[in-house]
Amino acid sequence: MNQSVILWTVLGYLSGSVLYSRLIARYFLRVNLDSVGDGNPGTFNVGRVGGGKWAGLAFALDCSKAAVPVGLCYVVWGMNGWEIIPIALAPIIGHKYPLFFGFKGGKAIAAAAGAWVGIAQWEVITIGSLLLLFWYFSVENSAWATQFMTWSLMPYLYLTHKPDTWLYAMLATILTLAWTHQADLHKPPRPKNWVKRAWNLWQTSS
Repeated sequence: MNQSVILWTVLGYLSGSVLYSRLIARYFLRVNLDSVGDGNPGTFNVGRVGGGKWAGLAFALDCSKAAVPVGLCYVVWGMNGWEIIPIALAPIIGHKYPLFFGFKGGKAIAAAAGAWVGIAQWEVITIGSLLLLFWYFSVENSAWATQFMTWSLMPYLYLTHKPDTWLYAMLATILTLAWTHQADLHKPPRPKNWVKRAWNLWQTSS
């Protein structure tokens, strides 16, 4: 691993360590996110207290803190081989264990999205958003919806002949998000009622 990769991995981690959702809640909404919802310093809890405008800003900033360093490395400086994997993971890990917030961070969904904006621009994020909507309305637990969305992206990347580094980077993203969501994944996924009804209707008709 050369010095440039080490440097950008460290910079990516430091960028990820800035929890914009927590800063927005603290300084603009005058709320401690620890006491909101599940206590996660992320977009959804900012939305709970500040509405869609503040949630959108929080997501954009938390996404950008990963998209900018990863995009600079991948697109501008051509670091598009295996070296991009630690650089892409660094902001996600920074959000989970932020240096500037006592190593107590969040689930890093926006940071993971930003890392993939840096690698693939909007292609993977667009497909991933559609898949996330499908899984969000199909299973009860949003953590499992996130997991199923990322797993669903693997065959898409393979079938569209993306570089091998993308596949391994996605696998690394899946494992990292499973790690950041581990507290929410201890229960098995449960289908929502419409899925149960559709399944029962299919069994009856067959």
